[in-house]
Amino acid sequence: MIRTILIRALASLAAAVALAYLVDSFVIWRKASSDHAAAFGTVQVLLTTPSKGNRLEIFADQPQTVTCVHALFPHYGASPCWYVQRHSTQIIN
Repeated sequence: MIRTILIRALASLAAAVALAYLVDSFVIWRKASSDHAAAFGTVQVLLTTPSKGNRLEIFADQPQTVTCVHALFPHYGASPCWYVQRHSTQIIN
């Protein structure tokens, strides 16, 4: 009984995530087809490199512009803007 409830709950969760992705894809497709600028944005990102002693060296004088998509999930090879804004430093080796 508990196993069946767990399987149904996981199936429902998977269906809800799939539906959310499909709706998100449709909305971004509509935005991109009518007004490309409404679907995509840009965010300034700082580059960092690892240095001695487990520290990061931040290159604040050389910000990079990253193209992002105004959506919940990644689309068209671009990360969501909400994610890029929260991770505004990128480590390079």
